[in-house]
Amino acid sequence: SVVTIPKSLTSNPQIMENIDKFLQDDNEEIRLAAVDAIAQLLVAKSKSEESIEKTLKQMLKIIEGPSSDLRHRALVVFKSFMKKCTGAVRPYLLEVAPALIECVRSDRHITERCLVYALELHNNPDSLQQFAASRSKSVPASTVKQISDYCKRLASRGAADESDAEDVLSL
Repeated sequence: SVVTIPKSLTSNPQIMENIDKFLQDDNEEIRLAAVDAIAQLLVAKSKSEESIEKTLKQMLKIIEGPSSDLRHRALVVFKSFMKKCTGAVRPYLLEVAPALIECVRSDRHITERCLVYALELHNNPDSLQQFAASRSKSVPASTVKQISDYCKRLASRGAADESDAEDVLSL
């Protein structure tokens, strides 16, 4: 079932503090539910035009983390978020894309779906070119080129048009 988070809660710092605690819990179901909660916060903040930066960083921390189960769940819910809130991560692509490209070896299909939605390959033909032209002090140009080249291959083989079999989370 879909839970609507009131705006008053999305900006409450205690929410993220509690989620952080749940991410450390011994029970895997609680950790997975915490990942789902972060995705719900991303949707709620995006819809209310609040900044998603801190919540997004928490999601990326999980995606880059050591737990393969949490990473996979984070990728699934992150993809669902980006599919539902098209363009929400556009201002953060230089943080999102490098984190995603690191997951290709361990979770190729869902990571590729995330890249498709993050870079909007399915509905914005110019997005890849815009990303390739991006510059950042924290992301080397060679990394941006590597990601761009990989995404060009995705687009050329029709990955942007594939179905999303892993839409297990209704956000």
